Amino acid sequence: MIFITDSCLSFVNQSLLFMRKIILCFLLLFSANLIYAQVKVKFIVKEKTYIRHDSIYVTGSFCNWDSMANNNYLLKPQANGEKSITLLLKPGTLRYKFHRGNWKNVEKMFNGNEVPDRAINLKKDTVLTDSVMAWRDLFLQDKWQALHKDIPDTSRVRILGALAGTYAFDLDYYHADSALNYAQQSLQLIHKMKASDKYKNWFKEGNSIELINMQEVTAALLHSLGNYPKALEIRQENVMLAEKEKDKFITLQAIINMSADYASMKDYQSLLKYGKQVDLLIAGLNVNDPRYPIAFSIVKNNIANAYYRTNQLAAALKYSKQALDNDTKILIEGFFIVNSLLLADIYAAMNETDSALRHYRFVNTNSPSYAQNIAARAGAGMARIFQKQSLIDSALFYARQALTYFQTNQLAVQSWGENSNFFIAEISPLVADLYYAKNQPDSAYKYLRLSVTTKDSLYNTDKIRQFQTLGFNEVTRRQQLEEQKIMAQQQLKNKIRMLSLIAGLGALLLVAIILYRNNKHKQIAEMLFASVQANNISHTTANN
Repeated sequence: MIFITDSCLSFVNQSLLFMRKIILCFLLLFSANLIYAQVKVKFIVKEKTYIRHDSIYVTGSFCNWDSMANNNYLLKPQANGEKSITLLLKPGTLRYKFHRGNWKNVEKMFNGNEVPDRAINLKKDTVLTDSVMAWRDLFLQDKWQALHKDIPDTSRVRILGALAGTYAFDLDYYHADSALNYAQQSLQLIHKMKASDKYKNWFKEGNSIELINMQEVTAALLHSLGNYPKALEIRQENVMLAEKEKDKFITLQAIINMSADYASMKDYQSLLKYGKQVDLLIAGLNVNDPRYPIAFSIVKNNIANAYYRTNQLAAALKYSKQALDNDTKILIEGFFIVNSLLLADIYAAMNETDSALRHYRFVNTNSPSYAQNIAARAGAGMARIFQKQSLIDSALFYARQALTYFQTNQLAVQSWGENSNFFIAEISPLVADLYYAKNQPDSAYKYLRLSVTTKDSLYNTDKIRQFQTLGFNEVTRRQQLEEQKIMAQQQLKNKIRMLSLIAGLGALLLVAIILYRNNKHKQIAEMLFASVQANNISHTTANN
């Protein structure tokens, strides 16, 4: 039997207590290291603008996106026109941007688009080198100043294109005449460059996309102004240009753009035809390309819309859900809202009222500020459902709200590349029907007349004839391309057959030559052999 004395027990307790203190200290030190561990991050930025600035700040997730002129985040000048700052930051995901004192002068992309948050996962001391291509508050002034300088035509083309795109699609600067003016200047310069030997290599290196882009800006402007036939004509030319490019995403986008004109002219059979065509095209493209998810969403939406408009609702629902499933992956709010609206329309056509209203309400209340035209269309969708339910006052409230939006926000709609009259023509008959149901014939007549005049401005006989002619020409062109393809394949087959025949005849001729030579050699050998034998016989006879 082992006896443990009090002194031994006291020693053990003291030892355990000491060990606990050591472990506790170790844990505290370890936790402190985790909490206070920092890495050095050096931000280096260079302005690639024509107007340069002294004060540039960095902001991001590390400072709760402080957008003030905070000297703690002011970059200091260094060599080569660069500016830099070194900060001690916690490891983990870092998101950041550059600005000049507030969000009104935050950095922009060269074409005027927003700069996505720059992101990096910090694990160790890091140097981040970036360029600023433009600033929000001086975007136009910087481009104008550049145009007054002696710059290469390649740079001038891109600057003119950036100005055209900004005036065409940015609501803050929207001005259709200016957009068309800069687009035409850019196109004239591109055609001048194409006629010059100096820029042959430049166009060979994939820069012919500049021509396609500028023609698309022009087509989008014409489309937004309601000139669908002329927009279609330009976009058809773009499809022909894009088909010559190696990058199939360019062809895909060109056909998608052309499809917008068919949708606006309510030619849903053509919309479906081209939708199926690009659906086959996208199936063969690289899914890891960053352009793929957005292209996939648009393609599926176009097909779903075509099926919906031609009352093939089961197919419409299938493609609409494919688009929405894709949108949850790419996390682009605008696409999710657009596809949710189409799904609501499909549910409404299928008389699944609860599902339709749920999606309409979601779109109506969650559309971002830049997409209020989508919210208005959702309101019109709810109005149609309330009309079916004989809730006339509710239906009239939402219908008038939607109509008022399109009547008073025409420039905002045009900056999306659409035309307000298209939506006014769709909603005004609904408002007229609702006023008639309320026994207010004067108001009903007013909105019915609005519907007629608006539709005539968009779909008069001349425009329809032009559009049908262009559509026929495009079908003819594609038939000719298909026939040329078949002829080329047939010619290739005939060429292969001819080459095979020539090769066969050549082989036979070669065999014949070989046989002939062998036979000739054999004859010579036999003659020599006979001659030798004759000589031997003569020699033998002479000796005898």
